[in-house]
Amino acid sequence: MNTHSDTQLLLYSARLQLEEGQQDSALAVLQTCHCEEERQQQECAYLSGWAYVARRQWDDAQRVLFPMLDEETQAWEQGFQLERERIAYFLLCLGSVASTLTLYEDASLHFASCLKLLHDRRIHLPGVRIKARYSLGTVSLLKGQPEVAIQNYTDALKLCQHYQNVDAPAQIYHGLCEAYQATGAYELAFEMGSTSLQLYQQRADRQKCASLHQALGRICFQLENYQDATKHYDESLQTAMSINDTALTTMNYALLAELRLAERRLGEAREYSQLALEHVEQLRSPFMQSKAYAALGKVVHEEALHAPNEESRLKLLEAATDYFQRAIEYLKQIGASREIADLYSLLAQTLELLGREEEALLCWRSGFEVLQEHKA
Repeated sequence: MNTHSDTQLLLYSARLQLEEGQQDSALAVLQTCHCEEERQQQECAYLSGWAYVARRQWDDAQRVLFPMLDEETQAWEQGFQLERERIAYFLLCLGSVASTLTLYEDASLHFASCLKLLHDRRIHLPGVRIKARYSLGTVSLLKGQPEVAIQNYTDALKLCQHYQNVDAPAQIYHGLCEAYQATGAYELAFEMGSTSLQLYQQRADRQKCASLHQALGRICFQLENYQDATKHYDESLQTAMSINDTALTTMNYALLAELRLAERRLGEAREYSQLALEHVEQLRSPFMQSKAYAALGKVVHEEALHAPNEESRLKLLEAATDYFQRAIEYLKQIGASREIADLYSLLAQTLELLGREEEALLCWRSGFEVLQEHKA
């Protein structure tokens, strides 16, 4: 039986072979994998799907990829007659699955390949083209490239107007909201988010509305409009709880903790932190996990500054250090350079308070190097 590390090595090997166009060898390797963990099972299925798509084995590709796709994308499969249409469609499927598995470089590759094929072969699949374009925007945002994301989202909106697509704009405006927020263009981000919220309200999509209220709350927080931030977070939290969305609920707790901290209501910040901590590992997105741990770290760091004695102060600072380190590790999974640099600064400040000067210096240096690499 393969151990976890043995299986991971086999998956790495198969992926390299797929990149080199050796589909037969990759499939042979994947067939030797005996994955017990769900994550590895999904990655094995995804890589197998990649190989099947390259070999034009559509039934096999569908069998392994469809369990990880949304119903809308699955439904499109019925409408393709030409081989080149199927290739474009399954490249979109591969990108969607890779994105779900947080394999963002892979997702970018598949979405870009899909768009290139649609363009070069003049394939008329408006729905596939629009989804591939805005999905590339989403992946760029998750990789810490908001400017690239904005360009892709803007192009996707133009495609929607050209093809008179009325379904995709809500999601695209949501993406633009997040991307503009990441660049610090908060007023524009709020405008995009409000437009998206209106479109989702027209559809009575409660989950998406809750997600948009959370995004608008974050923007209000950045603008130091704490009263409106509270309103949006509360609306998001109430909806998330009513539909049993643990991820949204947990994220709202973390954001409310950060908000109460900014309002200097430390007791409430502590309460929300504890609520968020109960379920933070259930968040499936490294981006969201990093935000939650960063918020928890800030609250505990502030608690340490008001600790009644030295023992409590040191204990809280150690906890803050742990939260910041976890947040950094999650961000490293997606390469979000700007956010990583900010967290290194927070971690360095915390280490200095603990008297760990050498470690703090390494963190300052790491943050600087990350920013330099991002600029390069």
